Amino acid sequence: TKAIYRPTLVDYVPADPVSKGQKVLVVPIGQSFMEGVAESIVNATQIYQKAMNAPCDIFVLQSLTVLPPLGLGEMRNLAIMKAYLEDYSHLMIIDNDVVLSPDSIIRLVDRGKGFIVPWFEQVYRKDDTTEMIHWPMFQSDQGIKELAWTVPYCILYDMQLFHGQVDVRCHTPSMVYNEDEINSVYLRCHGIRLWQDTDVKVKLLRGPRMLWDTLEGGRLRIAKPLENPD
Repeated sequence: TKAIYRPTLVDYVPADPVSKGQKVLVVPIGQSFMEGVAESIVNATQIYQKAMNAPCDIFVLQSLTVLPPLGLGEMRNLAIMKAYLEDYSHLMIIDNDVVLSPDSIIRLVDRGKGFIVPWFEQVYRKDDTTEMIHWPMFQSDQGIKELAWTVPYCILYDMQLFHGQVDVRCHTPSMVYNEDEINSVYLRCHGIRLWQDTDVKVKLLRGPRMLWDTLEGGRLRIAKPLENPD
């Protein structure tokens, strides 16, 4: 094994002993991976296995359609069905342009939430300047915050959600306008609260899509806070 795949030592002890031993499936989606993505996934899974003394398996899910973007929803549904049938306690679905931090899986599992995403670090070029995309998403390093909706670039599900609370096919089967918001609203209608751990940061390597459904007030968006949370 190449040195780049060796686990990075992480000084982190799970706060909740119950989280130790949880069996996690990580499903990267895509035909190929941008630089550093595969290594970060392998690294994070190995760190989880060592720290939690539990399986953290990787299942790469390639395109199911001729036009890959049109099949992303069904690919995510298939990942959920696989984790459900194989009795995993948690499922992480991750796009092929997301670089995980070494302790990201441990920390997200340890939060004990049914649905949680990390904080997405993404920049884009605008004219001659570089902007960090965060609005209206929360700023980083604010702990756990509740969302109204979020992009599905990196999600951790507690599989208990799919044992009676919500259907395993919870993602729209094809690309539609505002699909991220539609999927999020569907989950919230079934009593699922959407959380973001702003202390766990992942990096998005690919530039954002310039579609009208990703624009709000002329600004690109990734996630929206929930107004007046409990």
